[in-house]
Amino acid sequence: MDNSIISPYTQALNAQTTKLEDYLDSGFKTIGIPADISQVESSKMNMLGKSSICFAIIGVAAIIFGFVISNLSVIITGAAAIFSAWYLYMKGRQASRAEAYSGLSTKIFGEISVITDKVSSEWNSFISLQNDNLKKQIVSSADPTDSKVSMIDKVETSPAVKVNLDQMQAELNKVAAGEDLSAYKQYLSKAYGTIKNEISAVETSQQSIYNTLSKAAV
Repeated sequence: MDNSIISPYTQALNAQTTKLEDYLDSGFKTIGIPADISQVESSKMNMLGKSSICFAIIGVAAIIFGFVISNLSVIITGAAAIFSAWYLYMKGRQASRAEAYSGLSTKIFGEISVITDKVSSEWNSFISLQNDNLKKQIVSSADPTDSKVSMIDKVETSPAVKVNLDQMQAELNKVAAGEDLSAYKQYLSKAYGTIKNEISAVETSQQSIYNTLSKAAV
């Protein structure tokens, strides 16, 4: 096939790859990680926190009442209630912290999903238009019929951007379980590299198709 026909498609492919990489760069720069998890913790008190307040009130009241009536068992009961209040408060704090990390992972996953979907849809739209135009030019070219059929079949093997979002979600859940904000920065770098490698892979695969077509006999 005439190389002059393929050349514009190669140039368009290079331009589209740059466009997708630029979008990837700008997209990941908008994903924020808080300096401290308390910045994303909910101010709403959970059930354990509410229960700890109830136990604390009961405990203090029991101790005061125990001293008033000079009853050691009531004082001990009050002290036990205060200890329970402290225990529930700590558990509530742990639950709130775990919820904050889980929410942060969900937020980051959502942002990565949006970026990935945009990259994928932009690539699909681009390659669909490229292939439709290229197949029309192949049909109207002077190449033999058998060669045209072979070239069209080759065009239709164009790759799609494939990123395993289920795996990313599972990995972000593990990051949340670790409760380490620095781990999010490391993961974002990994996720960015995964998507960028996929962009590079589809470009290489599509360029290979163009190279094959350019070598086809006229």
